[in-house]
Formats: sequence, structure tokens, C-alpha cells
Amino acid sequence: PGWNDAMNGLPGMIGSGMPETFELEILLSFLLKVVSKHYRRVPIPVELNKLCRAINTSLKTLEKKMEKMGVEEASQLNATVPDYLFQYWNEVATARETYREDVRLGFSGEVDPLTPEDLQWILMSWLKELEKGKERAMKIGSSGYGDNGTSGIIPTYF
Repeated sequence: PGWNDAMNGLPGMIGSGMPETFELEILLSFLLKVVSKHYRRVPIPVELNKLCRAINTSLKTLEKKMEKMGVEEASQLNATVPDYLFQYWNEVATARETYREDVRLGFSGEVDPLTPEDLQWILMSWLKELEKGKERAMKIGSSGYGDNGTSGIIPTYF
């Protein structure tokens, strides 16, 4: 399941598969539901917390840039990736690669407890960004030869 030979190359390295995006959305929604229900601190490895902080910093920077440029919705973007979105992607991809290097030989064993408020904010922020990404993908997938932008077909892979 989820196997696609086309994802072995560059697309797999840059994470451009929509099925994985939908799966991530389901997982984040589930985590948000559990955190909201049980409302308690959750210890996570310090390496994972470092990754989460880097993603959150990049996400806040992206939101400020989009706000400054007056971009509120994905529908306002065209199919060409603007520099600020590429910069966001690059920062998050770099954070991911740093995380992979940090845990390559295992975790340190140290943990950071996250409050339920922090976890809820993180999960809601990430879900919001996933929604924007899905909207951008829908816009790209619903435009082109023989499609006036209303088909509602989301691309599976880019």
C-alpha cells in the first residue's frame, strides 16, 4: 500500500505526493482529537521538538510574508511557486534533513514535555497549512488542457 515506483526518485525526495498529504491530514486530525480529549502534557524526544520548533518558526515566517503580500487564500496563487513558498519548503526540508541526521544513530533519550495548548496550536497550524496546500494542488490539478478549473480533480503526484 502506498507504493509507487515513480516516487523512488526526485518526487519522493521532495515529498510531492498528495496521498501522503491526505494521510498526514488524517493522522494530525486524530492527534488533535486525542490531545483535546485527554488534555495532558506529552513528552516527546528533544530531537522531535527541535524539528517541530523549526517547522513552526518557518510557518510563522510564511504567514507573515503572505499577510504582507496580501495573499490570504491559495486561490490567489498561480501555478508557479512563489519564492516565499519555495523558501518555506526549503526551510522545512532542511529541518527534516537535520532531524534525520540527528536521529540517524538513535535518540538521545532526553524528552521535552509539550503542554496540551502547545500541541493543539502546533496541530491546528499544521492542519491549516495542509489545507492551503490541498487548495493549491486542487487549483493546479483543476486547470489545464480541456479543464476550465472546475473539475475538482486533485493531482496524485506532481
